[in-house]
Amino acid sequence: MSGAMREGETDALDSPEALRERIRELEAELDRVRHSDHDHRLLLASLPQKAFLKDRASRFVRVNEAFAAEVGASPDELIGKTDFDLYSEDLASKYQADDERVMQSRRTVTLIEHHGVGGFIRYVEVTKAPVLDGETVVGLIGIFADVTARVRAEEERSRQAKLLAEQAKELEERNQELTRAYAELKDAEALLVHTEKMATTGQIVAGLAHEINNPVAFVITNLAAMVRDVDDLVGYTAACDELAQSSGATPEQSRQLRDRFSADEAATEIRGLVDSARGGMQRISRLISTLRDYSRVDSRDNLTMFDLKAGIDSTLVMLRPMRKNDVDLTCELKDCPLIECNGGQINQVLMNLISNAIQAVGTHGEVRVRLDADETGALVEIADNGPGIDPKIHDMIFDPFFTTKGVGEGTGLGLAIARRIVEQHDGRLDFETEIGKGTTFSLRLPLRQRHFPDAPEELDEHEN
Repeated sequence: MSGAMREGETDALDSPEALRERIRELEAELDRVRHSDHDHRLLLASLPQKAFLKDRASRFVRVNEAFAAEVGASPDELIGKTDFDLYSEDLASKYQADDERVMQSRRTVTLIEHHGVGGFIRYVEVTKAPVLDGETVVGLIGIFADVTARVRAEEERSRQAKLLAEQAKELEERNQELTRAYAELKDAEALLVHTEKMATTGQIVAGLAHEINNPVAFVITNLAAMVRDVDDLVGYTAACDELAQSSGATPEQSRQLRDRFSADEAATEIRGLVDSARGGMQRISRLISTLRDYSRVDSRDNLTMFDLKAGIDSTLVMLRPMRKNDVDLTCELKDCPLIECNGGQINQVLMNLISNAIQAVGTHGEVRVRLDADETGALVEIADNGPGIDPKIHDMIFDPFFTTKGVGEGTGLGLAIARRIVEQHDGRLDFETEIGKGTTFSLRLPLRQRHFPDAPEELDEHEN
């Protein structure tokens, strides 16, 4: 207090005038304190929250009605009391530790506390601020309010947000599943369309092969008869020569007669022509047989024992028209056991891979086909020294409808269908590539399908 008696002032109060002056000062100081106390009362009473004022020793100096009602007492009854008079020892110790922290730090602190009352959790927001007299901390003021409803609402919002996040994640996962299912459906649709197309083409080719084969067989049979007839004709001519000689004709006359009709040259030429025609027709016959085998349409469930080496040979025969003069195609085909598969579909894979390699090298280049096998499966490698595949599109090579060819040159289904077929046969189709050096596709197939019983080791060649 500014009006407190200080040492050395007692002599100055001996006169009545000085004493009266001092009394006036004390009365003014008391009036100021009363006004200050009144202001504190008005401040605390006007707050809707529960509020209190404590001194430096954490004793209650002033409380408002809301705070007093909270602890079940009147405001005057709480003056001079501490938290230990109102709460449990643990809780009172915590409150006073908070008070001391605020007054020591001279900083305002706001925190949310929760208390269990009759099994119900109650949340209270408490704000404490130091009270200063000049530079001296003389106490603190505290304000607290029940924020249970607000905290519950925030917890509910948090719960709802978490639930929405989980639902959004679940929805995203389902969306991804639907996207994958849609992609698989599109793949299946593309495969179905192409398979149907191949089935129709196979039926047409098989019919054409049958129709062509009949007259070819007829011509081959007739050529054989012609050779026999020419031989008979030559024998007849020789007999005529003998008969002419026995009738008095000279050998020179017989020779002149044969020269006149070019009989010897005609017989020789006819025999050469017949041999050439027979060779050509046999070649056509082999081509038709290869075409029939290649165009065979098998059901996925109708697996047979397939000669992979013969399948490669047939594919190379079919692709012979694609090869340019300067495309060098080399083969290293080791013996391979018969494999259990759909031969028509594997032929389709081989056709796609080898034709792609031939197209990749253009008019100049090299294509290498290698076949190897062991006790677990077969490996076919188709390598080319073309330009290679851009790393940017590696992940798209097997995507349906993706193609690097020009419009009208490719559908983008070949490799996608090839991989699907290989995977259906429990195999793998991979590739390695290097820009400027070429690409190698590796086809791996098991000797037996996992879901099929072991087939006989040997089957009749005509069953392949």
